[in-house]
Amino acid sequence: MGKIGLLLLFVVLLFGGFFLIFALYKPLMMGFSTFLALIYQKAGQPQKALSLRRKVLAILEKKHGKTHLSLVGKINKLAELHFLLGEFERALPLYERALGILERRYGENNLKTVENLGNLADCYRNLKQYDKAAPLYERALATQEREGESSPSELALSFDNLAATYHAMEQFDKAKPLYEKAMALSGKALGKNHEQTKMIAAHYALCIQRMT
Repeated sequence: MGKIGLLLLFVVLLFGGFFLIFALYKPLMMGFSTFLALIYQKAGQPQKALSLRRKVLAILEKKHGKTHLSLVGKINKLAELHFLLGEFERALPLYERALGILERRYGENNLKTVENLGNLADCYRNLKQYDKAAPLYERALATQEREGESSPSELALSFDNLAATYHAMEQFDKAKPLYEKAMALSGKALGKNHEQTKMIAAHYALCIQRMT
């Protein structure tokens, strides 16, 4: 190969390297930012983690639009941080947005919506908006029972969440059978001495106490 050929090969490799770096830059930066956000979160620096997660979400929104399915995980992680900080009113619209994307893609009663229904219900419950939380827990539980893919211990927690919401609304006649169902499922799956079963039993005891 002559000097001109070598020169051309060098130019092609040089530009190819530049294009490769350019193509990989954003994905690598997003991956690094996501990893760094997790480190900050575990290190007890949630504000820095929030900033990084917002930046990653903004990059994806610019690339895919604001309703793309790939955004759901990033939106949920941002919402989760606000939730852990007790910023439920900031977490709420994020969880609503993620749920909306999932419902448009899979339908309202798909198993893939269950986690977000629960997250949204948890927000409302922490805001003491129990009348909004209860229907969401009911929808999630109905979907879990219909699809039949949730484990008994997972179902037990769903029954307990719904029962606790009715408990908070002082609708003890609705809460009691739900607690009983939760205890039965958890006891059978995990045993009576498991922490989850004991937690549900304690909730049930408080409910009975309030009824008497």
